[in-house]
Amino acid sequence: MHAAAVQSSFASMPALPVPEGRRVRVLQVNKFWGADRGGVEAVLSAYTDGLTSLGYPVDVLACRPWHDPLPEATSASSHPSVALWELPAPVVASMPCHPGFPFRMKQLMAAAGLVHFHIPFPLAEAAALAMPKRAPWVATFHAEVTRHPAWIRQSYSAMLQRFLGRMDRIIVSSPNMAANPLLRPHAGRVAVIPFGCDVNLLQSPPALPEGSLPARNGRPVVLFAGRLVAYKGVDVLLRALQGLDVTAWILGDGPERPRLERLAHRLRVQERVKFLGYRPRDQLRAAMHRASLLVFPSVSRAEAFGVVQIEALASGLPVINTFLPTGVNFVSPHGVTGWTVPPGDPSALRAAMHALLQDHALLQHFSREARLRAGRLFELRLQTTRLHELYQDVLEQTKFTI
Repeated sequence: MHAAAVQSSFASMPALPVPEGRRVRVLQVNKFWGADRGGVEAVLSAYTDGLTSLGYPVDVLACRPWHDPLPEATSASSHPSVALWELPAPVVASMPCHPGFPFRMKQLMAAAGLVHFHIPFPLAEAAALAMPKRAPWVATFHAEVTRHPAWIRQSYSAMLQRFLGRMDRIIVSSPNMAANPLLRPHAGRVAVIPFGCDVNLLQSPPALPEGSLPARNGRPVVLFAGRLVAYKGVDVLLRALQGLDVTAWILGDGPERPRLERLAHRLRVQERVKFLGYRPRDQLRAAMHRASLLVFPSVSRAEAFGVVQIEALASGLPVINTFLPTGVNFVSPHGVTGWTVPPGDPSALRAAMHALLQDHALLQHFSREARLRAGRLFELRLQTTRLHELYQDVLEQTKFTI
């Protein structure tokens, strides 16, 4: 075990009254840790940061893929209220598999006043079904399992229903996700708490050394930021670049990168596409202030929200996203903070990028609306207060003596 925590996002925010209520020890359980590893991990990091700011002691139980540490995944902590229990594990079908995980989870649950799971995470869900429940259990339902054969999805769905039946509350990030068929049997225990970001921090660009990001060379920049996996639709973006005089910055890494780089050459757009790989948070912030559009071209309901969208809105960056039956369009609605196009349609995406980049007045309008929407719905303190209120409600309604 080693101590770890995120850099406090709340340092840039004005002080607010601390809400009242009991501060029990909270155990957060997730596949991985590290704010830069992915959207779920960014949410976990924000939850942990917010809870410690309100005085909750927090344990985080997660795994670390063998041979795959990201720069922030194992950072040291100066915050005594957070303990990270990170187990190195092989990853099979996107799930870490550590034989000691159930035992360590049981140990930490014995000391917890509330357990908060981040799902899907079949290893933790299966382990929880075999354990006694000695404190309230809460789960954040981040996304469906969509990328496996039907028989695996059906078997997992049966286990998931049993697991969700033991939850005192189930958190989702948008009204669309609350309507997911998997949650219908549990509708009375579902709560909507949108994910958040530090809006104040993102409203201005950081100072970076010269050369940290490529030059724009007189062209508008369209930005993609995220993991390079199939459902993110980066191949659709590359096809949409044909015939457009723009530069695309691709921030992120993943198993699809070699295929995408080959595709860029085959499409003859490689001169206008910059695969920038993993970049630290300050460079992502800077890129959002230098770009003209965020393009979020996901192609399946595996994309449940898109945390990078709220970061773009807070930066005043209009978004082009795709119409999906999840929370993607709740974050950035069509005609409000950008445009929405059909998934998997390069022609529609190309036309949207071309039209918006030609209409500077509309871009400015979307930029203003983006900042307003971020402050109204996605401010991190709002998320933290809602999470605290949900915890207090669960603690009051359950019969556990803590």
